[in-house]
Amino acid sequence: FEETTSEIRLKITNHSTFAEIFVQASNGDCSHQLLTSLKARILVATSQIYRQPKESLQKQISYNNIEELWNSTLEKLS
Repeated sequence: FEETTSEIRLKITNHSTFAEIFVQASNGDCSHQLLTSLKARILVATSQIYRQPKESLQKQISYNNIEELWNSTLEKLS
């Protein structure tokens, strides 16, 4: 994160088959950076489901293509 102060609230609700994460931040840029980081970590974790080496996925992930990778992963899991 940039050198700014922002209040962040996370609410995590566990359901029987999924977890719901609510993120709220007083700074929109901070919120976007946090969500992007969470998506990247989830993408790396789900790569193990498809038996992809996580190192190869980490090389594919860039700040610009997180949404594209995220959406394709969600389609695979649906």
